[in-house]
This record gives sequence, structure tokens and C-alpha cells, in this order.
Amino acid sequence: MLSFLNDSATTAQFSYLDSKSARDSKALASRVLSTLRKQNEISYVTINQNEADGLAALIHRAIPQVVANIFLSSNGANITASIELPLPKPIKFLNIEGTILPSEDGLHMGKVSVGSVIFEGDAFVNALVSLADLYLKGDVASKMIGMIKSIQLKNESLLLLAKIDTNLVSPHNKQSIFTQIRDDLSLFGEVSNIEHYYFSLVEFSSTLKGNKPQSLSLYVNHVFDLAKQRTGTFADEVAVTAVDENQSALLALALYFGSERFKLLIGEFKPLSAGDARIQHEKRATVTLRERVDLQKHFVYSAALELFSSQYASDALGEFKEFLDSNQGGSGFSFADLQADRAGTRLAMIVTGSETSAQKAQQILSSITDEQLLPSISGLKEGLSKSRFKQEYKTVNSDSYQKMLGDIDDRLKRLPLYRLGW
Repeated sequence: MLSFLNDSATTAQFSYLDSKSARDSKALASRVLSTLRKQNEISYVTINQNEADGLAALIHRAIPQVVANIFLSSNGANITASIELPLPKPIKFLNIEGTILPSEDGLHMGKVSVGSVIFEGDAFVNALVSLADLYLKGDVASKMIGMIKSIQLKNESLLLLAKIDTNLVSPHNKQSIFTQIRDDLSLFGEVSNIEHYYFSLVEFSSTLKGNKPQSLSLYVNHVFDLAKQRTGTFADEVAVTAVDENQSALLALALYFGSERFKLLIGEFKPLSAGDARIQHEKRATVTLRERVDLQKHFVYSAALELFSSQYASDALGEFKEFLDSNQGGSGFSFADLQADRAGTRLAMIVTGSETSAQKAQQILSSITDEQLLPSISGLKEGLSKSRFKQEYKTVNSDSYQKMLGDIDDRLKRLPLYRLGW
């Protein structure tokens, strides 16, 4: 087994997240999503070297333990990755290398190395697919791979020809790989518990009248007061924990103020009435944080992304959004938005961390104000263009950029809620 692991990484990071890599990653994601919507059509997905670099940069920023590079040539798409593991130094790294080959009949790979062990590429892929099919109790993974019809490589671009079966990829289909994984694992808690908090928010929202913009803290107070009341009670003779209730409460908040697509990650909910749906639409567009709707959005979405992924992924996606905004036509890179992103991320970490911090957070959140939920944004630069960001901060690894992140975190640490996380 240890021959799979090494004492050092064999892959060095080649590309890093910036305005260009963010733009390239978005272009690739848009084309892939467009292709997946084409039922039973033969479609090409094209990936060029810049987009491959952008994808590798985003992966590394979201998961710093993973260093990956993708190099496209006429001979194939060479993929190298080094994964840092929480193990002693002699066995700390998992190094993987393989090449996707040009093919006229599906997906084929050259030899795959995992550490010092060499596998025949097609046998390696078939083994992974078989394990996935076994786990998912069907042949969903096999059918997914079967959608790939051919792979061409030319002019430093990969052209993948696929016949899309939307029944396999649609989150709305109960037989798709997405819904099977979601429902089998219940990754984000019991659907019924999240739904309870969600409809409590629906009812609470309908009682708030008046034209004056409402603060997000009112809704945070409501769900976490409910979470505090439910913690320590018993369900099916099992004590209800603060961590579980907080996760359900925060997910409900994200579902109410965030995207409808978040529900696809949770499971089936009963639909809202027409009146409640209208109220929700209005609240999403008017409820503020620090008197700004955009900061409410950044905060809620980042909290959701932390629950759905990890701290690094949530922070990276916040930066990704700001780098997109720094391109021409965008609103510009905003450190105020980034502060709201980091606050939402850390809130999710705190309320679902240890049972002690989860209970302390309930006490604070059940009566928190906007000023205690998000530090002042005074002095944080906004509207930075791509050229101005590069001039002042160079890259995400520069001392000046890291100093700004340190300043934002220092602002958070001054608030009682976020001190629970440091």
C-alpha cells in the first residue's frame, strides 16, 4: 500500500487564480452546462489550454492540498496531480499521472501511475467505473462514461464528442447520478428538518410588514432562536445536537435567500404557495446586510457554499466572483464583497464546528444585529479594474493582497461571534 504514497510532491503548480483564469474557467463551465442541456444530441465540448490552466488554478485555490496541471498536445491530455495527505512525511503525498488519449471510440487512457505503481489506463478507468456502479447500485457511472463517443486533440485543444442523456445528468430526474448520490448519502442532513426551518422562515417572513428595508439579522435571529429551543430535545430517543440544528437552520436561510438551485442539493420540498413565493422573491431583492443587498447575497451564498463544500472552496469561489467582476464590463473587484464572503464562510464553520461553539453561537445569533454580523466596510476598496488590481496587488499570493485578507480577518476577530472561530 505504501508504494502508492511518496515523501514529496512531483507536481508543481503552474497556474494561479486571477482575472484571466477566472474568465477562462467561466467560459468552460458555460459551454459544459450548455452541452449537458442538449438531450440526445451529438455535441462537442472544446477545452483549450488557457481554460485547462484556469480550471487547474481554481481547483488549487479551492483545495490547496491539491496541485494539478493539465497539458494538451496532439498526443493527448496529460494530467498530473499531487495531493497532500494528513499523514507522516514519508507517506504524505499521493502523486498521480495519466494521459487521456485521442480516440474514435470512447474514453481511453495511456498508462496511469499512482505513486510508484503503474496501471494499464483502460483497466484503471474500468475499475473505477465498476466501483462507482457498485456503490450506486446500478450502471449509472458506466452510462455516463458511455456518453463519450470520441476525443480529438489539435491546436492545443481537446475536442470531446458526446451524446448527452439528460436523464443521467439532470438533477430533476430521480434516476440520475446526481440524485442517487444526493439521496443515498443525505450529505447535508435530514430533508425534513431543513424543511421545518425553511417553512418557519416562510411563515416569519409573511408577518414582517412595511416598506422599510429589512435586515438579514432579523431572519438570523429567528432561525437560530428556534435552533436554540430545539437543541437538547429528543427525536426518536436521540438527543438533538446544536451542530445538527444549526446546519439545518443555516441551510434553510440559504435556501430562502439564495438560489432555487440550492434545493436540488438538498432534496424534495413541498412547493410554496403563490403568495409565499411572491414574498420570498421580494425579500431576496430587498433584505440587506449593512444596508446593502449585495452584501446580503455574498454573505448568504458563501455560508451555503461552505456547508456544501469547504472553507477553502467557499473563499476561492468568492475570490473567483470578484476576479470576474474585475474584467471589462464587471462591477470591479470589491474587498467589501470579499469581507462578506469570508464572514459567511466563517459563520458556517463556527455554527457547525464543535458542540460547544455551536451552542455559544446560538446564544449570540438569536439576538445578533447587523453590526455584529458583519464588520464595517469602511476603508475597503471596491470597483477595482483588472489593471488596477494587478498594479496594486499583483496576485493572490502577493504580500499586499495577503495583508488585505489579514485586515479583513482582523475586523472579523473583533466581533464576539467570529472570535468563536479563532
